[in-house]
Amino acid sequence: MDISTPSPNIERLKPELFALKIQVFFFIRIALGLFCAACETVFYRGVSRRFGSRVGLLALLFLITSAGLTYNCVMLVLLISENLFLSGMFISSTGHLPNTFSMYGILLAFGAWFSGYHFRAAVASAFGVILGWPFVAVAFLPMGLDIFLQHGPIKVSS
Repeated sequence: MDISTPSPNIERLKPELFALKIQVFFFIRIALGLFCAACETVFYRGVSRRFGSRVGLLALLFLITSAGLTYNCVMLVLLISENLFLSGMFISSTGHLPNTFSMYGILLAFGAWFSGYHFRAAVASAFGVILGWPFVAVAFLPMGLDIFLQHGPIKVSS
């Protein structure tokens, strides 16, 4: 048997390994989608607590229209304007990109900030900056300035 030719056992396993890779890929996408749904829930609850239930309902409406739940309804009713309702949040929520992790960080940080959990907001913003793009730190400047002015540097950790 020549070294350059693969063994019959490896040739037999190739379809199984390929199927396993596809399963892992879709499992990761499902996990990212569920994590994004949890981040959107934190953001919605924060908006509802800070600004009231009506503004929270509007935020929920905007989050729902960017999700895939409305995809079938929009496809049946409004075939022409489907791109108006299915924006990038649904598509980018399961992407393996730094922008995805920045979006998670922004949703978690602003949801925690609106709810009054300032330490969680600081940790979530660090999560978004470190795992995502460092340029997203500009989005966290108003939040950091507000926390610093309200509580000072020592009380943020409580």
